[in-house]
Amino acid sequence: MPWEHVGDCGTGQLPDDLDWVLHCYETAVTYLSFILGDPPAGCELGIMWHEYELGKYPSVGVNWDFPQSDAPWEYIRNCESLLSNYNEAIDWFAISPTEAIKLVEDDNGED
Repeated sequence: MPWEHVGDCGTGQLPDDLDWVLHCYETAVTYLSFILGDPPAGCELGIMWHEYELGKYPSVGVNWDFPQSDAPWEYIRNCESLLSNYNEAIDWFAISPTEAIKLVEDDNGED
């Protein structure tokens, strides 16, 4: 099954922030699924992994049955557009775990 890259979102550095990075991608996939509904038959929207010389990194992608079906280009374009909008609408730095912990500590009067 081939994959087509749809986009990236969130913040964080791998491998230290792996859980946060995956959370960002999982919420993005949930958002896209909510807006677009189920992907076309034989397709899946999810987190895809890219391997390179220093390791691997995730992104949001669409895979499909090949050669049984062609790439679902309209669905892929819709995912790209919506993911870009989603990513731009969120201040990822402000909600990162590091910043959230600081906010909680400040609210509790901790230094």
